[in-house]
Amino acid sequence: AQGYSTAVFLNYLSKVDGKLTSIDIPYMNIKDSKSKIGYLVPIYLQKYWIKIIQPDSYSLKRLVSDNIVFDLIHYDSDKSLKGKIINFELIWSLLKKGGYFICDDISDDGYFHYFANKKSLSPIVINFQNKFQGILIKN
Repeated sequence: AQGYSTAVFLNYLSKVDGKLTSIDIPYMNIKDSKSKIGYLVPIYLQKYWIKIIQPDSYSLKRLVSDNIVFDLIHYDSDKSLKGKIINFELIWSLLKKGGYFICDDISDDGYFHYFANKKSLSPIVINFQNKFQGILIKN
């Protein structure tokens, strides 16, 4: 939420004239928390950034209804099982063929592997300092 990974993505996208759409929710119990989302992103990179501040499922449904598609989606959001069940299908429908779905913290539960199996895909799993990320490529 502070903008570390956002700044990395935007730095690359600024070189290829790409765009980043990010979805965040305000911090609970923090005054003026909307302004704190992505505060580490330099101003010169913000023109490549579409920032949506509202819950995932609302934003994802809106993107689906607007027929928006993405090359890559990085999910580091609602970690609840219910959230994943709702959001993974929406995310999958937003990916272009050949697009990448990257998911943080896949060891929290087995849903990422269940979803990969349901789509008949073999996930790529990355282990860094006992934190696991999963990657699926839409075929």
